[in-house]
Amino acid sequence: MTTETGAPTPSFDTEARRVPALNGARWLAGGWRLLRQAWWQWPLLVLLALMVHGLILNLPVASGLLTMLLMPVLGAGFGAFAQGVEQGDRRLSLLFDGFRKRPGS
Repeated sequence: MTTETGAPTPSFDTEARRVPALNGARWLAGGWRLLRQAWWQWPLLVLLALMVHGLILNLPVASGLLTMLLMPVLGAGFGAFAQGVEQGDRRLSLLFDGFRKRPGS
């Protein structure tokens, strides 16, 4: 099939996976548990990421490009921090793990 412009219509052959609704409640409870375990570090982590983003935005020439390149890496740092909290490691420096561990992958 094609669209009006002749471009092929994207096909979505995958089927949605059905899981019990309770899985969503468990996911939310797990997130709440992570927040409680590091209740004061999470806001500091967000402030640190916002400061880095603010510094990037103040660069006159390449702020847009740097934002596109660096913010996903900082986002991975939030995941590294969440994983660290699960393992008992609550260092704020985990925000920058995306730069240290495989930043190009």
